[in-house]
Amino acid sequence: MKPAGYRLVGTALALLGLLAACGFQPLYGSKSGTILAPDSPLNRVNIALIEDREGQILRNYLIDRFQPDGSGRYVLVTSLTVVEEDLGVAEDSTTTRSRIVVNAGFSLTYGENTHEFTARSAGSFSTVQSDYGTLVARQNATERSLRDIADEAKVRIGAFLRRLEGG
Repeated sequence: MKPAGYRLVGTALALLGLLAACGFQPLYGSKSGTILAPDSPLNRVNIALIEDREGQILRNYLIDRFQPDGSGRYVLVTSLTVVEEDLGVAEDSTTTRSRIVVNAGFSLTYGENTHEFTARSAGSFSTVQSDYGTLVARQNATERSLRDIADEAKVRIGAFLRRLEGG
């Protein structure tokens, strides 16, 4: 290896050492590599069943993000509506582009109190001549919207619980 190569490798190792020593830590996790810290208030949120297939998908996304431990200090109840709208219409009156709009209402119960908020996400997809292609595109747009709502719920509930618990 040429001297310039040794300098490059040395510089890269020094930068990695500085990054490790800078105090960086994940927002929701721990340094041990778990997704959520064991003492995260999100672990204590039980997620109630949500109606319909889209509700099942959203609930699974929420469980993945919250990792409830079953302690049940908080209960999250969710109502969900999914609406499909036609956006583009061809000259022969066939739809060429559609949009899925997902609205979720959340109610977090803790003791005698509740904290309510809503989240909304929209995704679009192209409709094609193949029924199967359109079905897959519709499902994909719906799942993307549900994933966005689960991410938003995690951030909003996490921030609320940190304020509530004084952390």
